[in-house]
Amino acid sequence: YAFVIVLRTREILMASPSRVYINVLDGKHFTVCGDVHGRFYDLLYIFELNGLPSKENPYLFNGDFVDRGSFSVEVILALFAFNTDGAKLSDIRAIDRFCEPPEEGLMCEILWSNPQPNPGRGPSKHGVGLSFGGDIPDLVVRSHEVKEEGYEIEHYGKLIVVFSTPNYCNQII
Repeated sequence: YAFVIVLRTREILMASPSRVYINVLDGKHFTVCGDVHGRFYDLLYIFELNGLPSKENPYLFNGDFVDRGSFSVEVILALFAFNTDGAKLSDIRAIDRFCEPPEEGLMCEILWSNPQPNPGRGPSKHGVGLSFGGDIPDLVVRSHEVKEEGYEIEHYGKLIVVFSTPNYCNQII
């Protein structure tokens, strides 16, 4: 059954664009998760707190699903099993996701751009991508930064950073 889940998810991902647009209707919600890092029991706890993913209870997992925890296979199979296709953002449909990321251009900026406290754009600390101030995006939900409370809202509510692995720095995974 695991192989069937992987094959089905592969088909969905191959047919999906590089960026997903989520339309949240007034009075509705969705859950954003970031950086689970193969911690299956943390994932189960997230589901316990917020309910299982469904069309009526949508989730957005923002990367770093696996790679450090002891239960990476369980995490990725659970996420694949709940995977559904959503509406797409047309501006980024043409990006070829099935190649090594380039050192410049839109894909590079999507992968490596980070917030900065100053307005405008600037060079990235990574040497690729760019840094952006609160005046640039309408809204960005990103992950890949440890946040003690699990999330942080910056840039006057225009930037939300989500990190979904509790005690990441203080606990053996």
